[in-house]
Amino acid sequence: MSTTSVRTWPGSPAPTAEEVFAFADLEIGAAAAEHWPHAHLDLGAHVPGVTGYVRRIVVDGRPLYAKYSLLGVSLVSLLRGTCGPWPQVQAAQQQYVLRPDNLVEREAAQLRLLLDAGRPRVCPVVGVGQGVLFTEAVAGPSLAQLLLQRPEQSTELLVGTFDRLHGLHHRPAAQWLGSARISGERSIAGTFQRKFNGLSGPVYVQRLGADRCPVGDREKVVAGLRQVVVRLQQLRARVLPQSRDGYWPTAISNPNTCSTPTGSTSRRCSSTPAYCRPVQPSTWRN
Repeated sequence: MSTTSVRTWPGSPAPTAEEVFAFADLEIGAAAAEHWPHAHLDLGAHVPGVTGYVRRIVVDGRPLYAKYSLLGVSLVSLLRGTCGPWPQVQAAQQQYVLRPDNLVEREAAQLRLLLDAGRPRVCPVVGVGQGVLFTEAVAGPSLAQLLLQRPEQSTELLVGTFDRLHGLHHRPAAQWLGSARISGERSIAGTFQRKFNGLSGPVYVQRLGADRCPVGDREKVVAGLRQVVVRLQQLRARVLPQSRDGYWPTAISNPNTCSTPTGSTSRRCSSTPAYCRPVQPSTWRN
């Protein structure tokens, strides 16, 4: 299996949320029944998110969370048709969940490592299998909630978070986890590559906030983000090696994880000119 660039499949309908969620519910129920064959199971409410599909589940009165990952990509990308039409996604998913390096297996390994390390506080893993990760809940607000509640303390909150992670930012920590357990899909570089690479990147930027932001405010934000993306793409081009044929080398676990039958493990690097549209002075200031 290899990775391919995020793209839509022309002429083929993208999966619908209804069929994806219904399928994930069945898979979660089947995984729970296999893990706890004699327990009373009660599938609870859906927990909205943009990465994996998450449901609350109660096992013999014990409240847990069940996360299901389809092909290791975000739900947003999947529903945009990144991995093809729904029958193709289902067929690929049957093979993906059998892989020992599927995303939830790697996430479970990381959670167990962090739990053993004692910091930061993470949710304990209860079980994993068939593409489903079962965890306990962790009490307290998330970092995202704190940032929304206390925007004036953003610096302190982020510095405090990185302080707690400092002990993991060294070579022995990576060796403990092992390269096979790294989740490249969730790295900062991987997320940037997935969202802003290729032809879909400029479209993604241009659509930012289209359904939620006032037109005037959105134009300013889009113009600013477009400039940031251009700068980061240019920086990436300077600091990362590029092969003569114009392809960036990528790892199998890198961000664009839709499985394809090809043997290629590289993708065409993006070109920044698509981002370089004229920006009026009234909508962007340095």
